Amino acid sequence: MDLGETVLQLEFANSRQRSEVSLHSLYRKTVDFLEHFSGPHLVGTGFHGVVGDGGGEARFARMIAAAGHRGDPFGFFTDLTRRLAMVNGGKGAPVSVND
Repeated sequence: MDLGETVLQLEFANSRQRSEVSLHSLYRKTVDFLEHFSGPHLVGTGFHGVVGDGGGEARFARMIAAAGHRGDPFGFFTDLTRRLAMVNGGKGAPVSVND
């Protein structure tokens, strides 16, 4: 998937710390994780039920579709990073992209 040179800008709500992350890097690392570590024994049966079997790219496509971002990795990662930026690191609350 060609994601070009797109960079997401982040600002964490509590610390006001700013950061940048490459969309291509997020995509490649997520696909790699899904390829190697998304078996039900590692991620649980619920998440595995969403991503299913197959290669990392197929699993990624199913994951972002389930999160309401079918075919839109930019929208998925923008939504996810926005939600993560709001999390208070000390509370350990779960983050959900598909409310």
